[in-house]
Amino acid sequence: MSDQYVVDDAHILSSQEEKQLNSELAIIEAKSGHQMVVVTLNDLQGYDLRDYGYRLGRYWKIGHAKINDGLIFLVYTNHNQDHGRKVSVEVGYGLEGQIPDALAFTLLHQKVTPVMKKDPKKGIAIAVQIFGDLLTDPNDELKSKSLAAEQSYQAKRDNAALPSNVKPLPPIHPLFG
Repeated sequence: MSDQYVVDDAHILSSQEEKQLNSELAIIEAKSGHQMVVVTLNDLQGYDLRDYGYRLGRYWKIGHAKINDGLIFLVYTNHNQDHGRKVSVEVGYGLEGQIPDALAFTLLHQKVTPVMKKDPKKGIAIAVQIFGDLLTDPNDELKSKSLAAEQSYQAKRDNAALPSNVKPLPPIHPLFG
């Protein structure tokens, strides 16, 4: 991919914004050793967004080939077909220890998507900041905080008591009681 980290096929960014993001992504790679790429699309050529991202990452050889440690942030926009935008983060297998799929999904949908709906340019910048911070964090502090927040939320949700007027469902079969 050389020194081009942003491919804006959907024409969301100005040339100055694209240049700025390319610079930020080059710094992230220099600090972390991991390559992150931002791609905007308006045609998935019949593929699902995540599958397209996976295939694109493999085809472009994002990250180091032997350890597959690249990250691709995709923004798909096609108002005629989907009436909006879709976003995805595809993390190479070599980065899954640092950025597990569950963490990437949580950050994407809690932090990036709400901003993306209002301002796509800002959403892209937030994604680069969040995932860039995870890539360059030597002590995994952000990952630890994010995972702790996710576990706390899940524990609260799992331990939420049913209202007193709601009775648990009876077992479907006596063997499963």
